[in-house]
Amino acid sequence: MKKLSLAMFATAIVAFGPTKAPQAAINGLHIEIVSECVAGDAVFEVRNLGENWPASASIEVVRTADDRTVRKRDTNVAAGKTAQIIVPGIAESGAELAIRIDSDWARFTRSALAPVRCEK
Repeated sequence: MKKLSLAMFATAIVAFGPTKAPQAAINGLHIEIVSECVAGDAVFEVRNLGENWPASASIEVVRTADDRTVRKRDTNVAAGKTAQIIVPGIAESGAELAIRIDSDWARFTRSALAPVRCEK
């Protein structure tokens, strides 16, 4: 598994294959984003390593080529819990996907994080 360092409000470096953006500190929140391919599906996990989120946030999976949203989920991730988004059958298209988090209560980076490309 490849790892990406992610500082507060920084942009992750694009890497192909399974990636991990460890312990991003954003407005006092500590999250870890992991992406990987499992049997041709893209699997994204947002792990809350800090305190409860005060409200829901929007977690989007986007195609990096055109920034098109593929999946979107509004969720509130409790302390120590993980939100998971699966995009089935993405290996068929060969598209590179990444995750983006947005909310009204925290200034998450709008950059696409933890990119992954699943191949047949």
